[in-house]
Amino acid sequence: FIIRNGNRIQYTNSYLESKTEENETVPFPGLNKNVKMFKFHDNSGFTISNINSQNLTVYFAIQFSQLDYNENILESDNFSVKIEDGNLVLTSNDNKKAIAVKTRRVYFLIFIIDSEKSKMTLRLDMFEESLSYSRQDNIKDITFAGNNYENTQFTGRIGNFIFVTRSYSIESVCDSSRLCQLVENHCEGYTEESRCN
Repeated sequence: FIIRNGNRIQYTNSYLESKTEENETVPFPGLNKNVKMFKFHDNSGFTISNINSQNLTVYFAIQFSQLDYNENILESDNFSVKIEDGNLVLTSNDNKKAIAVKTRRVYFLIFIIDSEKSKMTLRLDMFEESLSYSRQDNIKDITFAGNNYENTQFTGRIGNFIFVTRSYSIESVCDSSRLCQLVENHCEGYTEESRCN
C-alpha cells in the first residue's frame, strides 16, 4: 500500500491513528484481508501544513456514513474533494466533476495533482474524473475531514491512508496497491454499473 522512492513528506495510517479515537477492521471488497478503518468524529479533522510542493498523491480506502449533508474529504486554497448533494465532487476553482457514491460500502480513492500535466485527477474504484489545474506557487496546507465550526466535518471512515508530495500515475498507485484491479475485475457490489453487467 505504499510507494517509497524519494518522498519528501509522507503520512500514513499511523498519522490517522493519532487524529482519531476509534477504529474498526472491515473486509475490503475483492481482497482476502481486512482493512483498518479510522472513524471520524466532529473534531477529527486535521491539517497537513508546510507541503511546499506543486505535486501531490493521496490515496486511501473510504466509507461514507451519510450523504444528506455536505462533508469535506480534503480541501486546500483552490481545490477540494467533498460530499456535495449526495455525490463525491472534485472542485478546482469554479469547475466541478461528480461521482455517484453510496453509504456503507468501502471505496478506494486516489487523488493526484500533476503540475507537469496541469491536471488533477480523482479516481474512486473504477470511475475517474479530471480537471485542468495549474498554479504558480506551492500547495501550502491541506485540511482533511472538514471541521464542525463550518458544519463540514467528515463522519465516515478512512483507512490505509497514504499522502506524498510527488505525482504518481494512476497506474503506479494501482500497481502498488493492487486495489484498482481487484475492484474492477471482481465488480463486487456493482449491480448498476454498465462495466459490471
